[in-house]
Amino acid sequence: MYVATSTTQEFILLKNRWLVENTITRLPPCIDNMIELGIFMGGSIALYEEIYSPRRLVGVDIASKRVEELDGYLNSRAATERVRLCYGIDQNDRLSLERVARENFSDRSLDLVVDDASHRYEPSRTSLNVLLPLLRPGGIYLLEDWAWAHWPDCDTFQAGVEGVDSDVYSYQKSPMTRLVFEAVMLAGSRPGIISDVYIDSSRVFLTRGPDDVAGENFDIARAYRTSRWSLDFRRRIRPIDMWRKWMPYSVRSKVPSGLAGRLRGHAVR
Repeated sequence: MYVATSTTQEFILLKNRWLVENTITRLPPCIDNMIELGIFMGGSIALYEEIYSPRRLVGVDIASKRVEELDGYLNSRAATERVRLCYGIDQNDRLSLERVARENFSDRSLDLVVDDASHRYEPSRTSLNVLLPLLRPGGIYLLEDWAWAHWPDCDTFQAGVEGVDSDVYSYQKSPMTRLVFEAVMLAGSRPGIISDVYIDSSRVFLTRGPDDVAGENFDIARAYRTSRWSLDFRRRIRPIDMWRKWMPYSVRSKVPSGLAGRLRGHAVR
């Protein structure tokens, strides 16, 4: 089994070199204020601190246990005042996110928001509703790993990473794809809020437009314009969904691969 560990000199990132380099080319050349949702083993926080040294970098994670290796790295760079780590905060907790933003950033001062947390629609939408209005014009909102629901082996994703629930993506009525659709529709109907969208197989880069929506009680699900139609993301409950939801992965993993493949094939017909 692969064991995810970081040290004060080397951090777990779970991204290949191409993804890292390509991400950097699409970000603003200067990042003064940023927030990242999802600390994990500290790799991304360390990377952004190493490259950009922002005046304020805030990391938020649902886990309550601190990443001691990241603390050691930040101490070595005398960066503990600039980089603030907030543990035990769910990205679906709007009030807590608003408090973190209020304590660290002024209106429309954010250059970058990175959502690398739950990868689920509902909590990711909550975070976007709070933080997208705080981006400056031209700032970037980055959604990581949006396409997990379409991966061939999403049920076993991260199964070998210690401390990560191997069944975390196996059953979702509303995958993150929905948020991507809504962002595209918002860009098409109100480019003053999202002026540009770039999508690849794992990431979505949303570029903030010039419009100020701070007084609108912003909700992306109600912000885009349509004509006489709406998207229906509801999904009927199927036996295979109940199997995935209630049967532990330790049991499901013992099903012969041939039989599991036939069941999946039957489920999508």
